[in-house]
Order: sequence, then C-alpha cells, then structure tokens
Amino acid sequence: MFYVSVCLFFLPCHCYIWYTFCARSVITYCKKLCIVILSKYKINVGGGKMLGMEILWLAGIVAFIILEAVTYQLISIWFVIGAIGGLIAAMCGVDFYVQMAVFLAISILLLILLRPVSMKLIKKQDFKSNADSLIGKSILVTQEVNNIKGTGQGKVNGMVWTVRSETDETIAAGELAEIKRIEGVKLIVKKQ
Repeated sequence: MFYVSVCLFFLPCHCYIWYTFCARSVITYCKKLCIVILSKYKINVGGGKMLGMEILWLAGIVAFIILEAVTYQLISIWFVIGAIGGLIAAMCGVDFYVQMAVFLAISILLLILLRPVSMKLIKKQDFKSNADSLIGKSILVTQEVNNIKGTGQGKVNGMVWTVRSETDETIAAGELAEIKRIEGVKLIVKKQ
C-alpha cells in the first residue's frame, strides 16, 4: 500500500520532470535541426518569423502523402491533414510549439475518430470472383455425392468441381443439383 501511495505521489512529478528535461529537449533539438537545415538552403529563418517553417510543413505534407501511397493503411493521411493545420498555423506566424500542438491535436483527433469509420467503409467492398457467379446455377452430378464417404463431383460451365451436399443427402450421378454456396474449392449443392 505504501508503494502505491509513493508511486501515485511521484508519478505526476516524474511526468513533469520528463516533460521538462526530455520533451523540451527533443522539441528544442528538432527546432534547432530545422533551423540548421533551412539555413543550409539559405532560407530566411531570422527575425522571429520563420519563413522556412512553411516549407518544412509543405515537405512534411509531401512526405506523409508518399508514405500513405506506399503503405495504404489510412494512417499517414491524417498526418497530412495535421501538417496542413501546422502549415496554416505557421502562416499565421505563431510559435513553433503552437504549430506542433496544432499538428498533433488534429492528427491524433482525426486518427482516433475517422480511421475506424473509413476502414469500415473500405472493408465493405467484398472481393467477388468469377466463381461467385455459379451460385444459383444448376450442376450436373458426374459422381455420386455422399458426404459421409467424402465423394462427389459435378460439371458446370465445362469445369469439373468437387461437390458436397448441403443437407447430407445422397445425390446420384446424372442428377441435377442447385449450387447454394462455395466453400474453398468445393461447391455446396442441394438436390433439385
């Protein structure tokens, strides 16, 4: 119990210390790295107004678009929209930290709220093969269909298929059956 109390007391302190020393250091390092990269290409970054940040956000937009095109997982697209928010914030002349906050807030919010909906919309498009067109058609049984023995073949559209009965009834060779569904490479049929 004492250990839990100590952890609950020190956890906020630990988070604050991490933010103060680590997160600020990382953000400051990224900002300095951006300034070095932008000054290397002779882009104006002086006077408190970072013209180069707009270019950096545009580069981020392009990079996220390319990443989304390569992976197609609907993750990077939300960062594209977040980078557009960061670009708009940079054009308004706000501080780098505010730009990053806008970028992260928009990206994470869209990722959490819209990705599940968009994935459902994409997955609704079922892939249908040519074999699906056989459902509902008649098939000529060429070998007795017996589920217990595991036998049965039929011919439809000039192709021979392995056939199983839907109701476990035996269907004699030469009879017609209706195709109800496809399971793997087997047609499930019902006697007509």
